[in-house]
Amino acid sequence: MLEPTDFSGLPTPLRWIEGLPAGGPPQPAACTDQRGLLSAAIDGELTPTERATLDEHLRSCPSCRVALAMERETKALIQRRAPRVSAPPELVDAIRRLTRPESRPDT
Repeated sequence: MLEPTDFSGLPTPLRWIEGLPAGGPPQPAACTDQRGLLSAAIDGELTPTERATLDEHLRSCPSCRVALAMERETKALIQRRAPRVSAPPELVDAIRRLTRPESRPDT
């Protein structure tokens, strides 16, 4: 397991964060909205308009490009190292029953 101060095993885009204060470098105010979209962008969850806006911002913002690379590497690290578990079939069935439209109360 990596210790919080041990960045030696991380891919190159993440090594630059060693020595930064908690939370990373200061974030420009113009980037706040875009930073909130990075995880969704990596997961393919943005609308075409959101993606186009983010792509335009990334072309002119090296700080957000680094943040995107860090987010990608973090997700990849978690996927490689986190144990895979399966929900018990009874739980899966219960969730499916509860999420069917006919089982939801009228609002």
